[in-house]
Amino acid sequence: MIAAGVLFYSFKTKRMLFLLRNNTRTRGTWGMPGGKLHSDENVITGLMRELKEELGEFPEIIKHIPLETFTSLDEEFKYHSFIFVISNEFIPQLNKEHSGYAWAELEKYPKPLHPGIFNTINIDVILDKIKLIEEIIS
Repeated sequence: MIAAGVLFYSFKTKRMLFLLRNNTRTRGTWGMPGGKLHSDENVITGLMRELKEELGEFPEIIKHIPLETFTSLDEEFKYHSFIFVISNEFIPQLNKEHSGYAWAELEKYPKPLHPGIFNTINIDVILDKIKLIEEIIS
């Protein structure tokens, strides 16, 4: 299975978008928009489809930056994460997969985080990459 997700980064406010998950397995945790790709989709095509399903319309993406590709030990699962830079925050039109949203600075993320994103942003090299991206964009 291949999946992908995005941390939207607002150039104007320097905050990132987090979504409150509503599915049974991870209900009540904060994550990023994205999801499972169809077998005939490449990563970006599938990710854009997932984003439209979960968020409705969103602002033009100024820059998309690969963040990490996580591969499970058995190599049966891959998760591609990105940072999408946009000019300003927006109000997502959430579908049933999420029950809320929050724009927050990375150091002040909403809690509890989905375990996958928690692990990602607590890897020093990934956190350093995010901070470097923020510095470059600022």
